[in-house]
Amino acid sequence: MNKKYIFFDESGDLGFAIQRPSVSNNFYVTFLLTETPKEIDRVVKKVSASVKKTRGALHANREKKETVSRMLRYLSRKEVEIYTLIVDKSKLPQNYRQALKRNLYIEFCGYLVDKLPRSIKYDFTAAKYFTKKSDNEKFITKIATPDLFAHIEYAHRDRCLQAVDFIAYAMNRKYEIGDSSLVDLIKDKIIKEMMFRPRQNPRSLSGRTPSGPNRGIYMYSKSVSKRKGDVK
Repeated sequence: MNKKYIFFDESGDLGFAIQRPSVSNNFYVTFLLTETPKEIDRVVKKVSASVKKTRGALHANREKKETVSRMLRYLSRKEVEIYTLIVDKSKLPQNYRQALKRNLYIEFCGYLVDKLPRSIKYDFTAAKYFTKKSDNEKFITKIATPDLFAHIEYAHRDRCLQAVDFIAYAMNRKYEIGDSSLVDLIKDKIIKEMMFRPRQNPRSLSGRTPSGPNRGIYMYSKSVSKRKGDVK
């Protein structure tokens, strides 16, 4: 069975007061898939060197547009696949609007996980989102399956998470302000760019833990060095 590495980051926010300038119209879930994470690591290292960033992590929204474009052009030359889910918050029904933000986050990420091809083993790394360790562990428990081994990591410890941050940023600009110039640089690598369709009774919104054959055994990892085949 083939194995792929998935790196996940989000963009936008989970607020519903979208009339406020500080609140995004959409929430974005982006996956970067690769069989060779070391290649992505080298790309980020190269871009970091070009902006003389020797400490900390690259963040797309803090970099110049030419730096973002350079990153995306480099990624477009690698063997990668991109999956993105766009959640139009204005179209979400009441049960979504009343749900805990933690459960919304899990629901949207899980929705995109369900769109991944089967018969493949996945090593899934998510950028740390929640403050509470219990919330992060709940996320892992809900997302993982027997074929998807999940981790949570800080972006400054994993350059591949910095790479997917740039892709999520590009998607954000396309749908929030109508600037598709960055997404156009990686369009040949996009496998799915889809809108979210609310489910009638999603289990993730209720806070219940899933059961059955897809649950598997999961692990919360604070260190990327614990992952087999990881990026150094």
